[in-house]
Amino acid sequence: MSVESRLKDVEESLRLLRDANRLQGRRVSATAPTDNDHIGWNATTKKWEPKTIITSGTFTPTLIAVTNIDGATAYLCHYLRVGDVVTFSGKVDVNPTSAGSATTLGMTLPFSTNFGNDFECAGAGAYAAATSRPAAIIADATNNRATFQWVPEHSDSQRMMFTLTYQVI
Repeated sequence: MSVESRLKDVEESLRLLRDANRLQGRRVSATAPTDNDHIGWNATTKKWEPKTIITSGTFTPTLIAVTNIDGATAYLCHYLRVGDVVTFSGKVDVNPTSAGSATTLGMTLPFSTNFGNDFECAGAGAYAAATSRPAAIIADATNNRATFQWVPEHSDSQRMMFTLTYQVI
């Protein structure tokens, strides 16, 4: 091997060392990372990209009275997101129109998603005073939000504590 060919190999190796637009032979996105981002593979774009792996915070959801609800109040809630899985918990005050009737309350989520089925969000809610039946929490695939479903034993306003988990799709 000639000195010229060796020099070309060394020059190419040095160029690759200072040029970070490939990792393991695959392209790296030019998108600048934000605080706490890690590099992750995006199979759609076929690039390494900045990704937030773990984040947490607070969120006040919007409540939607769907069935048998005279009023509802949301409070500041907490979430933990690990990758695309979000766990969300908090409290809401709910005032059912009447006792003994199917009741449905919709709730926005801290990260938008695209539900395809009702089982893509799951959780439970219970009145703090334990005077009513618990609520099942499922995905509302039409509106991409969480839905609380239960039959209240009382029609007075009560505080419901909840927790749910869903995947950002």
